[in-house]
Amino acid sequence: MPRGMAFEGDRKLEFRALQKRRFAHLSRDEWLDLFHLWKDHYEARECVKQDATQARLTELVEERRNLFLQRHFMLPSAAAAANDRLRAIGQELAALCAPKRPEPPLGTWIAE
Repeated sequence: MPRGMAFEGDRKLEFRALQKRRFAHLSRDEWLDLFHLWKDHYEARECVKQDATQARLTELVEERRNLFLQRHFMLPSAAAAANDRLRAIGQELAALCAPKRPEPPLGTWIAE
């Protein structure tokens, strides 16, 4: 599901379609309550993911900074290993900072 205020209506529509397929008997108030419970749970889970990503970014940046400082005083043979680790850190940082592409929902063909 997309995030942000712009997608609040989209999330509600998608949730309503899913709810109608599984629990068609719910009243409007019941499904709205269910939607708000789901939304709170989903947002809390996303917050935990974001916190974990931020912690990993901080850890990688600190390790990278320390390796740059240490590499300056290393022998060339030891600096090669530090360069390999710096390369790996850079790739992981790039992967963490790259924009996430939302996957479109799978459509269904409607036979006429």
